[in-house]
Amino acid sequence: RTPLTACIGMAEILLETTSLDPKQRECTHIISCSGSALLYLINDLLDFSKIQNGMLELEVQPFALHECIDRTLEIVQVKAEEKGLEVVLWASSAVPRVIRGDPG
Repeated sequence: RTPLTACIGMAEILLETTSLDPKQRECTHIISCSGSALLYLINDLLDFSKIQNGMLELEVQPFALHECIDRTLEIVQVKAEEKGLEVVLWASSAVPRVIRGDPG
């Protein structure tokens, strides 16, 4: 996980400290989001082994549901655009902005 964390960190440094043109900024943002998603996936796989061994502890804390969904959509948006598709999120106003659960 350490090399992946370094890649994510470097992408964040690029976003925060350099003057990128809009396309470079978008690509760097996608690198950061995709790396974070991959890190979550790796952590989930490690959690799977904890489940099998009866050692998993879930966290229950508030998290922003819409932000979580937005981050997920950002990952697939580039491929969708390449195929001429538009990714749209529509959520009913009845869906809470913040929910309690395990955000990982």
